[in-house]
Amino acid sequence: MVPVLFAVDDEPEILEDIESAFKKVKRKLSKLRPEHLGQPNIVPFDDPRKGMKKIKDFRRGNQIPIFILDIRMQGRDAGIDLLKAIRARRSLHYSPVVILSSFGERDLIDVTYRCGANSFVLKSDDPKLLAKSMERIIHYWLVNMYHSRPLGKKALNITNTQSTGGT
Repeated sequence: MVPVLFAVDDEPEILEDIESAFKKVKRKLSKLRPEHLGQPNIVPFDDPRKGMKKIKDFRRGNQIPIFILDIRMQGRDAGIDLLKAIRARRSLHYSPVVILSSFGERDLIDVTYRCGANSFVLKSDDPKLLAKSMERIIHYWLVNMYHSRPLGKKALNITNTQSTGGT
């Protein structure tokens, strides 16, 4: 499985920070265990409509998608629309979604979690702090998504061991 990071933000500087952080993390992880990472890719979009089209057209195949979405783009909550579209797709339903925002209103944060976001990150005015945050977030999801797989009863070898009394 190969991780692919979708980044959607209407601020080019933020997309550059995300891409830079992704490349740093990719280099670090490939030095540690190159055989486990495959060739992760980043797919950046500065227009939520293009991001929405790509998400709708995305075919998972052997890719593990991770999403980083700005919440407010082009004067509206386009990130919420993208989040809802991701959660509506069965193949993407469990993919991690990180919401970025310059706005930290409690109601906005609550809405994102109700719609299925995994994380909500406030954008920092300090570019170094923002870059470091992006590195940590990307590292966390790349490592966790690659190394964790949902396990069913067969994989866990779970059997019904409940006693029926007297047997």
